[in-house]
Parts: sequence; C-alpha cells; structure tokens
Amino acid sequence: MNAEEAKKAWDYDPETGKFIWKIGTKMRGKEAGTIKRVDGYRRIFYNGKFYSCANIAWLISTGEWPEEEIDHINCDREDNRLANLRPATRKQNAANKKAYGKTGARGVVLIKGRYQARIQANKKMVHLGCFDTLEEAAQAYRSAAIQTYGEFARY
Repeated sequence: MNAEEAKKAWDYDPETGKFIWKIGTKMRGKEAGTIKRVDGYRRIFYNGKFYSCANIAWLISTGEWPEEEIDHINCDREDNRLANLRPATRKQNAANKKAYGKTGARGVVLIKGRYQARIQANKKMVHLGCFDTLEEAAQAYRSAAIQTYGEFARY
C-alpha cells in the first residue's frame, strides 16, 4: 500500500488520531481499526493484511512508510495523533516504555532492603549503584537514561 491508496481508503484526523473508512458499503463513515488484544495496538485489516494504525498515520502524513518503527511518545498505544508519533529504532522504542516492577521506578529493583539502579546500554546491563532510598536510585537511573537514550528516555 502507498500513501495515495491509504488516502483513498481512510480519512485520517491528525488531531484525534482516528481513521474513518471512505470505501466499502458497510464500513463507509465508520471508525476503522480494532485493538489487538495481545499488545494493545490499534490496527486495520485491509486487502488481506493487518496494518498498524500508527504506521498508516505516518504514511498518510509524510508520504512514506516508517524506516523502522513508530514510537508513541506518551506510551498510549491507542493514541495515534500525529503529535504523539515519531520514528524510532527498536532500541529507542524500547527505551520509551512505562515502568514496571515492585518499585514502580524504571531501572530500580529492591534487593535485600536496598535499591539497586541499573540500565541496559549496548546490550549489557550496567550497574549504577545501590542506594538507601528509592529517590536516589531513581535519580541515578534518570541521569543514565538521559545520557543513554536522549529524547527517548523514560524514567
């Protein structure tokens, strides 16, 4: 599919991130796409293939498919507003994900009553230190994340 074909199939509103079908008798005028249960991304089935709504939004807006991946800046996989999308490498996209784990802070784990900060850089886990408080460990991760991931750092 190219940009012209996509523009014929859907109206894309870059302010809302919504797609509306322009073709088909049953779907014309209705919102396009469904949420994939496994990963939470919205996608559209078209001509026998599933397409990511984020990728189609990028295609319609720029005229080209993304070279690698499209990152949702705010981590909301359903938010396909153009202002929330940016091209990214796999590494950059992985750097911009929400915190998980018992501490609630990215890059921080609790081991034997102390907070350990660590970050993955160049395919290696780098130990940033052990700290008495969650805040100190989170700050260590934050500094390393900004240095390592730049604008894609999430902390």
